[in-house]
This record gives sequence, C-alpha cells and structure tokens, in this order.
Amino acid sequence: MSQVARDLSFDLLRFPLAIVILVVHVFLVTGIPTQYGTSHTQMFPVIQDFINAFVRGHCVPIFFFISGYVFFLGRDLTCSSYCKKLKTRFFSLFLPYMIWNAIALLIAISVSINLNRELNINIENVISCFWSCDGEIIGLPNSLGLPINGPTWFLRDLMLVVIIAPLLNVLLKGNRGGFFMTILFVLYLCNNCGLDVMLPIHITSLLFFSFGAYISLNNGICTIKKFGKLSIFLYIILGTIYILFDSEIPNNYLNLLKGVKIFVGIFVAYNLAHRLLKTGCCKVNTFLASSSFFIYISHGIVYGPVLKLMFIIIQPETTFSMFIVYIMACLLIIAVLLVVYYVIKRYIPSFALILTGGR
Repeated sequence: MSQVARDLSFDLLRFPLAIVILVVHVFLVTGIPTQYGTSHTQMFPVIQDFINAFVRGHCVPIFFFISGYVFFLGRDLTCSSYCKKLKTRFFSLFLPYMIWNAIALLIAISVSINLNRELNINIENVISCFWSCDGEIIGLPNSLGLPINGPTWFLRDLMLVVIIAPLLNVLLKGNRGGFFMTILFVLYLCNNCGLDVMLPIHITSLLFFSFGAYISLNNGICTIKKFGKLSIFLYIILGTIYILFDSEIPNNYLNLLKGVKIFVGIFVAYNLAHRLLKTGCCKVNTFLASSSFFIYISHGIVYGPVLKLMFIIIQPETTFSMFIVYIMACLLIIAVLLVVYYVIKRYIPSFALILTGGR
C-alpha cells in the first residue's frame, strides 16, 4: 500500500464526525420540547439555526468521500480485486446493515406493543423497513425514504455505489475524471436547487464517493492540501451568509449555498485533521476511531428515549436549561455507547466484529 494510503487524517476524522452527527440529530429534535411544554424558550432556535448553518449535512458526505478514497486506494481495480472488495463489503456493509435494521425493527415493534399501538405486519411492510421504511408497520406513516434505522441509509447508498465501482474506475481517471466530476457537481447543485435529478442513487452519495475515488485514483490529496486556508475562509463566509440571510434568501438559493458549503467542508475537514496531526496537537486514538461506526449506527435507536429522560429529569424552562438538557443527553448517549462498545469488544469480540463489519 502506498504512503498516501497511510494518511492518518482520515482515521482522526472518524470519531469526531460520528459525534457531530449524533449531536446534530439530538439538537434538531423539536417534537420532544413541544411534548413537554418547553418550546417557549425563544433563544434555543438560534442555537439550532447555528448548527443547521455550520454543521448539519456535512459529516455523512465526508464519510462517503473517505469511503471512495479508501475503496480505490493501493492498486488498479481489476476483476479479481473488485471481487475481493465485494466479498469484504458483504461483511463490512451488508451484514451490519441487515442486523442493525433488524434490531431497530424489533425495538419498534416492542415499543408499539407496549403502547397498544396497532401493528400492520406483513411481508411488504417488513421489507420496506430494510430499504425505505414507510412506517406503516407500526402505524406511524412517514415519507423520509430511510431504512427503519435511519443512519443506515449511508450503508444502503454505499452498497449501491460500490456495485458501480468498475464504471467509476473508468470514468474518474485522468482528464475525463475531471469532466465527470464537473457533471456530478452540477447535477448535485441542480438537485439542491429543487430540480429533481432522476438517478437510481442519491446524487449526494454518488458525488462524494466519486470525489473520494477521483482524489485516490489521481493522487489528488496534495491538491486538497493546497486549498486549506482558502477553504476555511470560504466555509466561514458561506456559513455566515447562510445564518444571517436564511429568512431572506429563497429556499432554492439557500440550498444551493449550502450544497457548495458542504463540498467545501471536505477540504476544511481534511486540512484541519492534517494540521492537527502535523503539529502534534492530536493523535489517533485507535479505540475511539474504531468505536465511531458503532456510535454512528446505533445512536438513532437511543437518542429519542435519552432526550426524553433528560427533559423529565431537568424540566427546562429557560434557554440555558434547555441547552443543558441537550448537552447532557449527548454526553450520556456517547458515554453509554462507548461503554457498551467496550464491553462487547472486550468480552464478545466476534460479536463486535459482526456488529461493526470488522472495523
């Protein structure tokens, strides 16, 4: 494997990205405050607006970028190497995908039974839970288009782009690679502007996986490093415009702005991680890095109940106490999941490998 393959910046990013995703999902919950009669804290939406402007929607695209980069790293994609990668991805993607959605489905059914909610269990509804859950199975219809364990949509789309990896291998090399990336980026921006791009796969997944693959195939990581300072400056400017003028800019243009900002976020995240490692400010903690997948894939099951528990215990009435509720919920979820992961990894290592896909 080449020296580039041993760039630890990606390993350093894994745990923080998983934590940021968790924090975003917790802080943007609005139904629970209304349920407990505490939605009158007027300043808390400002905190949510800040998270929405600078953090939300960035982390999973970075994960796609890392996945694309790693998939094509080390050697040319041949028929033999592709088959080996497919076999590996069966254990690292498909098995965890099925297991974690099955766990979420069993929990949802159990909760519905305890709440005396009407169930509608049939083959069609069960299958939908493993691809695009419509909620009919537990009597709570939704149209989000996610598996029943929401965060696993990343694995679902990752499996799809892995299937077309041989085609990407051809399209992303050399000059045609730059042309193909330009087309994908334009389609991505069009989609964010409200122009539905009819593709069998989500354009965000395809774009960022392809971008990682393009950088890997063309040894382009040095190019990302060159734009470090510029990307940070641009990211701050775009985020500031987003948060200051979100009520004045039409939604289509606002989404366009955010789409560009998310793409710039790839450069920002890598360069920050690279700088921290280079200056010795941070080192990769192997346990935390390995726990990132477990935290990401399991937090969607627990953050709702934990947040409700914090509301019951603290009963917030001010913006500050509301902020404390969300912070404590995040810290408790992280602590619990790290402990659970450590126990499983320590005492049932084979089971931990299955749950995390060998990570």
